[in-house]
Amino acid sequence: MLNQMIQIIKKNNLIDKGDKIVVAVSGGADSTALLHGLHSIKNDYDLELYVCHLNHQLRGEDADGDATYVKKLSDLLGLKSYIFSKDIENLAKDMKMSFEEAAREVRYELFDYVLKETGSNKVAVAQNMNDQAETILMRLFRGSGLEGLTATKFKRGHIIRPLLGIRRRDIEKYCKEHDLMYRTDHTNFETDYTRNKIRLELIPYIEKNFNEKVIEKLFDTTQLLTEDLRFIETYVEDVYNRCVKKESVLLSDLELENAILSRVLRKIIDQQVSLKGVSYESVKEIMDMVRSQKHGNEKNVKGLVFKISYKQLLFYKKCTNGVEPTLFDRYFDYNGNRLEQLDSVDSNSRDIVTVDRDKIKGSLFIRTRKPGDRFSPLNMKGTKKLKDFLIDQKVPVHRRDDVLLLCDEEQIIWVAGYRLSDLYKVDSHTKNKISFKLSKIPE
Repeated sequence: MLNQMIQIIKKNNLIDKGDKIVVAVSGGADSTALLHGLHSIKNDYDLELYVCHLNHQLRGEDADGDATYVKKLSDLLGLKSYIFSKDIENLAKDMKMSFEEAAREVRYELFDYVLKETGSNKVAVAQNMNDQAETILMRLFRGSGLEGLTATKFKRGHIIRPLLGIRRRDIEKYCKEHDLMYRTDHTNFETDYTRNKIRLELIPYIEKNFNEKVIEKLFDTTQLLTEDLRFIETYVEDVYNRCVKKESVLLSDLELENAILSRVLRKIIDQQVSLKGVSYESVKEIMDMVRSQKHGNEKNVKGLVFKISYKQLLFYKKCTNGVEPTLFDRYFDYNGNRLEQLDSVDSNSRDIVTVDRDKIKGSLFIRTRKPGDRFSPLNMKGTKKLKDFLIDQKVPVHRRDDVLLLCDEEQIIWVAGYRLSDLYKVDSHTKNKISFKLSKIPE
């Protein structure tokens, strides 16, 4: 096993000399062998190793025994250990997740904590070839695309998996050869769970009746699919960078094969709001909308609106609240913009205006548009509907509700970022001035 692990590390560039690695250790055969194996090559790679263990508080004394074992093993190897205990079952209820999802969230939070605490740069986890095969079969049964069938990778970010290409039987053999008395989780032998049924019943049946090397063959398949996926992802990245603008993409640029179009749309969603919880059906509805090219069609995905507008697909976050009339003091922040009062600067532009203070009636307010709004654009006689003014200024329909209006108790003074009202301009009779500026909020 150790030679296999070293080959995997070298082939996939998992470890560099001088790395500081947090090793996730449950106490089972896989993680025990991983820790022992990394400790065996510690001097060759000049590694600093730290141990992280989470007691899920699910198996009572057995779980406590796992934590005690991991602590003793760490001490025996002369390694600092971080042992945590969390009530995952109750956390899962509070987080409205499955037990497995909540456990994963907590584990990765603890990994991040130990990484920072120790100044480490990598986390080693003990998934092996059998785990990969089980995952692939589970996802096949549930329905999955390429992303799901490539499953886990040897390296993702700072997470490394040095045992991923090694069979469980070789790992257990390694433990036996080195007298590593690992802990056994007896729930792994209960067939109430899908993964356990696959491990204990389905894979042995396939090995006996179809292919005794099914685990290796499934693993090889994931590697081939990973190469295909890598090519597709590179192509999608190129399409995205060339065609997708800040809030739109030309429909002509979306005349793509479904495999590419769906991924471009998914990338847009992920960049804007996150793909988590977005179903294939939602993406397909957007694809159908793109294919139809029917002006006005729209689809809301997690607050991100996709809308067909003539020859474009627009995408923007839904504005749900707007701004009710709010007293304005020195500055006001909204939706990434800041409106602020300045000392008089004698300037008029899209973003800075100077007005006659004495023409302001009562208090100043900030709000967004409402039905029937009218105002008097600078250098124009009479009034104009605000809606028509915004159309003339080519403000996209989905952005009109975000435009800030500086008002007094009677009129709109400034359509911020667009035009001052002629009723408040500085003229030869002006004695007192006041200036305002619209800008982006610094990140």
